[in-house]
Amino acid sequence: EFFGKAVDLFMVESDRYAKSEIKTLNILKAGSIPVIDGRLDEILWKNALPDYFVSASKKFSEPIKDKSRTSVQAVWTKNGVTFGCHMEEDEIIKIVTNAVKHDKNVWADDCIEIFISLENDNQNYYQIVVNAKGVIFDGYSKEKNFTDWDAEKLKTKTYIGKNFWSLEVYIPFSSFKNNSDTILSGTK
Repeated sequence: EFFGKAVDLFMVESDRYAKSEIKTLNILKAGSIPVIDGRLDEILWKNALPDYFVSASKKFSEPIKDKSRTSVQAVWTKNGVTFGCHMEEDEIIKIVTNAVKHDKNVWADDCIEIFISLENDNQNYYQIVVNAKGVIFDGYSKEKNFTDWDAEKLKTKTYIGKNFWSLEVYIPFSSFKNNSDTILSGTK
């Protein structure tokens, strides 16, 4: 039952995404990165507006019919970007966290997937997946050919509360292959 519901929601979102524009996230500039503890309780997170998961596109802005609410917010410094995610769960005890090793089947768990396209297309992107235990999968897709990529110096931490789990993911710009100078110059 769990996977059926999750797969159904994923397929609805995938279909919407494929037919329309990509929704973008506004990222707040910060003086320093937050403490990576998974709690999202620092002042800078209060200033970074959360964006709630409703749809993968601007065209379809109605919420997905689901009990849980998920939000993402982000801050950046000259050295990297930090994502903060908050996932409400009615039955926190039922979250799935089977993957325990880096680059294994993290995407099959309750997780957040981050896709970053420096080329601003849907063909070339970095993918980072983090489950509720903080286990990471990271890879790179160039023109639909997926390859290994390890986000060097990536930091992540999760926190599991009474009816939610949250995480923080810090990605240094230097992790992006031969692109850190381009990012820092503001051309990407």
